[in-house]
Amino acid sequence: MKQVEDIFKPSTKDLLSIFSEHGVVFQIPSYQRNYAWEKSDLERLVRDVEDGYKRYDIKSDYQTLCFLGSIITVNISDKIDTVSSPLNVVDGQQRLTSTLLLIQSLNLHLKEEFNSFSNIPDSIYRWIEDEIKEIEQNTIACLYSRKIRNNKYYEYLPKIVREGADTLSFRENKFKYSSPTSDYLHQFAKYICEDNKDQDNLFSWQQNKDDKSTIGIINALDVFKSAFKRKDFLRHNDHSTEQLISEDNRFYSLKDFDKGEIKSDLLNYNGEYKEKIERVIQLISFSRFIFFNVVVTEVRTYEKYQFDAFESLNTTGVPLTAIDIFRAKALSSYNDAKKESSISRDEIILLDKVDKYIQSIPQKSRSKESREVVSSFLLYISGIKPEEHLSWQRNKLIELYDKAETAGKVPNLVACLDQIVDFRSNFWKEKQLLSQLDLLDNSEEMLVYFDYFRQLNSTLLIPILARIYYLYYNDDSQKFVRMVKALSNFVLLWRLAHPNTSSIDSVFRGLMAGNKDRKPFSVGLEKLNHHLDEDGFISYLSQELEKKKINTYELWSSKFRGNQIYNVSKPTARLALITCYHKSKLDSGFKITKKNTKFSDENDLLNIRTWKGSRYQTLEHIAPQNIKDSKDWDNQIYRDGELLPNCLGNLTLLPEAENSAIGNNTWKLKKLYLGCFSAADVNQVKVQLERLKSEGINVRKNIIEIMTSNFALGLPVTSILAVSSWNKEVILERQNNFSHILWDQACESLKLEPITQS
Repeated sequence: MKQVEDIFKPSTKDLLSIFSEHGVVFQIPSYQRNYAWEKSDLERLVRDVEDGYKRYDIKSDYQTLCFLGSIITVNISDKIDTVSSPLNVVDGQQRLTSTLLLIQSLNLHLKEEFNSFSNIPDSIYRWIEDEIKEIEQNTIACLYSRKIRNNKYYEYLPKIVREGADTLSFRENKFKYSSPTSDYLHQFAKYICEDNKDQDNLFSWQQNKDDKSTIGIINALDVFKSAFKRKDFLRHNDHSTEQLISEDNRFYSLKDFDKGEIKSDLLNYNGEYKEKIERVIQLISFSRFIFFNVVVTEVRTYEKYQFDAFESLNTTGVPLTAIDIFRAKALSSYNDAKKESSISRDEIILLDKVDKYIQSIPQKSRSKESREVVSSFLLYISGIKPEEHLSWQRNKLIELYDKAETAGKVPNLVACLDQIVDFRSNFWKEKQLLSQLDLLDNSEEMLVYFDYFRQLNSTLLIPILARIYYLYYNDDSQKFVRMVKALSNFVLLWRLAHPNTSSIDSVFRGLMAGNKDRKPFSVGLEKLNHHLDEDGFISYLSQELEKKKINTYELWSSKFRGNQIYNVSKPTARLALITCYHKSKLDSGFKITKKNTKFSDENDLLNIRTWKGSRYQTLEHIAPQNIKDSKDWDNQIYRDGELLPNCLGNLTLLPEAENSAIGNNTWKLKKLYLGCFSAADVNQVKVQLERLKSEGINVRKNIIEIMTSNFALGLPVTSILAVSSWNKEVILERQNNFSHILWDQACESLKLEPITQS
């Protein structure tokens, strides 16, 4: 019986090696989909290779590699190590085809650029010419398997063909290349052998089909060509032309030329091609990186196992995510019989749980979800500024795992990943919210804050909230409540005062990372990491308000008054209004207060049922939002454009149906509508309806049904009915009223200075 290691033969090779292996042709099985990478996939490939090139350091003891993932191939013959027929590509067609097109595109682009040179120094010309010849030879070796007799195009077999569509042969009139990829390569072979003598004759592919695969190839060529022409492409402080040509290993034949002469000629040349020459030199260096430093792991197996391999790979998604790599590394350590494992079966169970969660995400969203999980995890564990670039995440997770393994802290690392996934699953998924935090008396208020953060789509808050939750929820629930309130009030103050997020993300990252003067809030690789405590947490948030110059009521309220919060953040406007009306009562006129207020069902608003319910789901502009609808309103409201209409003082909360019913009527009619919705009972609703009819308003039947089934909307509506004329002064007074309430609440949780009484 064959052992596993005899069934699957993995080998990691650079692109030149994997494509130019003698006799190898990659065949796409007929059951595989056609080449179909989108522009976003192609742009990601370019970014991966470009980022790898920018990291390239020839002075390092370690080779800089750009890993493009793995492919699975099947030798149709019974001998896994001997290629006697095309290798079936079970998985990896998209990457293989795209990288092959990248290689060919770069070769063609360099030749076209070089052919445009004239009257440049001979030393530079001869050297670049030699480099491009080397690139062309490597490119041809990657694109074709050749059996040269007469150097005819039919002696060039495309390296990628499709089962059923293509017939391979070195003989004239014996071949057939019908698939778009092989047809493209076949036409390029004709160009190489027959049409490439005239420098002005550029290669042009004559498409025979108009299918998705053809479009995919055209898209790939466009993306690559656009990348090569981007001014910022490959730009790096250490990659100046002078620096590049001082390093032989970045080129093919530089060592055989007089570098001193080339440098001198480059320095002294100021002709029209100077910038283009420097660009070509950089691209030559880039091409060498692609051939020798971009690697792919090929797993070669038997035909018997190809469907099992294909199905198992595609259940985890392609390409492999950073979490896949992390899990594979952990499993490798766990299964390594030669050394003591750094993890136990318990950690494997947690990793399986994480994997199950990722697999539960719909395929189209799975990669995004995985990247967000990793970003949250990295900030949570070590305060690392997260990036969502896949290769960056892979490298960072591997680096973190290696450090944890050395320190004997892999179980802690796995536990933290599980905590982040657990938190996302329980608190970042809308359907789960109502059943959480049941140990707290004020759980529903806390859930409002959690869902507010979710609606802001601020995923950087996940590691902060998770940290508070796992530190204090079970051990000190009151501290948990105080810290969540402090964070919520901080975000509320910040967003109410600024027309955009205004660097708030850097505040969250700074909290988790810490600095030389302040402990981090992240977990750290050590299990008993000394973290920022409650006082330090609140102090940090208050100091950030001070840096932003919104740490006093006078400073904050001046910015709050000038912020169109409706356009900036509707969740923030909703939370601010609900917070103001919660446990409040009418004070005088339309103003509200929290002083000496009795708590009742009518003013119990800051709970998850109200927040998620329909009664206060939408924001209604009292004076119309748009100037064009304002002809019957105070003109002073619109003197500063739409600033006042979109500020908090001009907003109220209504159910969606009621909001639609009121529309952009005059204030007089709006009051009558609002009177219906705020009526205490059905009889009062009927009285209000009669008033509407007396004004000549014919209320539609469906609106009457809404009024008689959903009334008594409470303080958010009744508080504004005392206003006789809705004007600029009313909006500003109401805004001022709200600002006092919001600041008083923030003072309590963030330890800010209260409002100075005049």
